[in-house]
Amino acid sequence: MATRAMSATEIDGRLAVSIRAFLGLLDNVFVVAALIASYFWLCTYLYTDIIGNVAPLRQIGFESYPTTGFAQFAALGFCLVPLLWLRRQFEVPSDLIVFQLYLYVYVPTTAYLVMATPMTFERQLGFLTMTLFGLALLELRRGIRTVIFGKLPIREGWFIGILAASSIALIFLIVTVGEVRADSLDLTSVYERRGDIVGGGGRSPLLFAANWAATAIAPLTMIYGLMKRQWWLLGVGLLLAVACFALTSFRSHLFTPIFAVMICVVLRPAGLKRSGIALLLVALSLCLIPLLYDLVTGGLGTWVIHFRFIGNNGFLSAQYFSFFADAPKGLYQDSFGRLFFTPRYFLPIAELVGSSFSIAGNHANGNLWADGYGNMGVWGVGMASFSAVLFCWLADSLGRDLDRIQVSAMLIPLVFAISNTSVHSALTSNGGLLVILLLYLMPRSYSRSG
Repeated sequence: MATRAMSATEIDGRLAVSIRAFLGLLDNVFVVAALIASYFWLCTYLYTDIIGNVAPLRQIGFESYPTTGFAQFAALGFCLVPLLWLRRQFEVPSDLIVFQLYLYVYVPTTAYLVMATPMTFERQLGFLTMTLFGLALLELRRGIRTVIFGKLPIREGWFIGILAASSIALIFLIVTVGEVRADSLDLTSVYERRGDIVGGGGRSPLLFAANWAATAIAPLTMIYGLMKRQWWLLGVGLLLAVACFALTSFRSHLFTPIFAVMICVVLRPAGLKRSGIALLLVALSLCLIPLLYDLVTGGLGTWVIHFRFIGNNGFLSAQYFSFFADAPKGLYQDSFGRLFFTPRYFLPIAELVGSSFSIAGNHANGNLWADGYGNMGVWGVGMASFSAVLFCWLADSLGRDLDRIQVSAMLIPLVFAISNTSVHSALTSNGGLLVILLLYLMPRSYSRSG
């Protein structure tokens, strides 16, 4: 008797069941703790033994300092403590935001604090406690009621058309007006090109548009194309991400939209209930795959991929904490602080810190807690967390009547922006306000999956 061939939908359904069953086996507090400990160790090993063995990188400031086993043990303990309260089984988009900040900012910070700068153990312990305090404050989001915002009656076809038209127009402007060079797609010469951009002013409207597009338009266009199986739309979004990278030389403009789509592919079959363990496995893969590539080819995959997404966030936390431990705080002189205080430094804070450990003129933006500490000390860390809590509330409110997996995937590029800069800068300079606007405009045509 002939058997009926399974449809693509049935195959996808069975695959989703298998993936959820596998993730369910791993979603145990002891297994997760062991995986987090492995992740912590990989962050340490990749910096000290892989990146640290590249002489040119050491010469520009990326070097490790001797540490004691007790300091690393204490840092690992701080790394594991948040597992007592963090949700691994997501219920709302802000659960993903907080867990992503834990994986990509908090854990690398605990690892790098004890090896990336010369610092006494007492001072390391103080900064570890402060960062734990900043992460714990994010749980205030659970006590704030969400609200329902009125929606504009935009049909899905029109919304997709807006995304496609915006993407194509930006690609055309970047190619025809932007200063795109022959080496614009070279992943290894980004700092030289970025220096040329900064030297030329670096504040053109097209550069700002590229920042916003890489955080909001490109990822959402790609995600819509993936979920609707409209591959042309996925291709348009990918071309926009490539164009943004070619114009600005920021690798995050290329990798982050692609990474958001990859997370969407993982979250869709896993479901929100298993998304925590799925995100942890993705973070581990961003350590292991570049490591294997480097061991086989002798390349710089660890530097290009792992350090860009993970290591840099912890490294710059250590640099900001070390620099401003004794130096006067910046009082947000590069943003709204200039309206209230006289600038204390003639250089931008990012350039001030970047030049302290690396070559002159290097701009090193700190994540939400590093930036907060550099500007207002411990109070700044608290302010950064409260800003993130308000953003979490807004994301949960706007995502109430939408597909929560799609909303969560949309927020990933913005959370990566917060991993590299302050919350208010992510909203204004990195397209966060555009992400919020797109969430508001998004039609309520998706089921609340999860």
